[in-house]
Amino acid sequence: MPFTLIQGTFQPDTGRPDGDTVRFAPDDSMLVFILNRRGRSPKINENNGTISLRYEGIDAMETRARMPESSDATAKNLDLLGITETVRETRGYALSNQLDPNGRPICFIFTGDSEAGENNGDNIFLTPERIKTSINYQLIENGNVYPLYYDTLFFDLRQQLTDAVLAARNAKKGIWQNDVTTEGATWDGANSLNNIPPLFPKLWRRLQGYAQDRDYRDDSETLDRFIEYLQTKRSERVLVIEQGRFTGFDNVVEVNRDTITLLYQPEELIFMS
Repeated sequence: MPFTLIQGTFQPDTGRPDGDTVRFAPDDSMLVFILNRRGRSPKINENNGTISLRYEGIDAMETRARMPESSDATAKNLDLLGITETVRETRGYALSNQLDPNGRPICFIFTGDSEAGENNGDNIFLTPERIKTSINYQLIENGNVYPLYYDTLFFDLRQQLTDAVLAARNAKKGIWQNDVTTEGATWDGANSLNNIPPLFPKLWRRLQGYAQDRDYRDDSETLDRFIEYLQTKRSERVLVIEQGRFTGFDNVVEVNRDTITLLYQPEELIFMS
């Protein structure tokens, strides 16, 4: 399936910048309405003409997660977009073929002009080599974000991102200096959320949900009911790539007293959309 080329202007100041999204004013807003959708329709801000773009293949630490790693992801994203103290919006384009359930285009993000001969709205067949110039790839390459793969991401593009993940981890760049995803994170209730070392963000968000859910928050000082929470509240299907096995997210997470561990590296999992 080709990607739609959507040209426009990055305007992070119209929203709350983070490490894997950006507000974007498309030159032709109708282009986002022709993308495949799995939930809500896209929502263009009536005041400034922007929409939030979700970066394909990556997941940044939440802004409430431990600093400086979480803030580093935001800062690097803005830097790659060309945003400075004096330059608050820049030109670029997105390549997208679908909306997420919240109506946000899922995109590979590029600054500057598209390649010669390409026009706004064109169908583009994206190559692994080309995504090396995307902000998505550069954030992974610099160790600022985690990989997050869904079944809609093509194999060759996923493999290119995985190669960058492995290189960044081996070089202990950014989050990989202190990542505890497969070593185990210590849980001491909701108050520990801001202090947990870098952890696969999807798992961090499930811990946050566990502490906030009215059916579990009274027990959330321990992990005793966390797997139950995953099973009943946030059940997600995931493919364990090396085994070719589909299972629930709860089956790739292990709890041992006050320690929670993901049993596989993030790039070894594909989540079902």
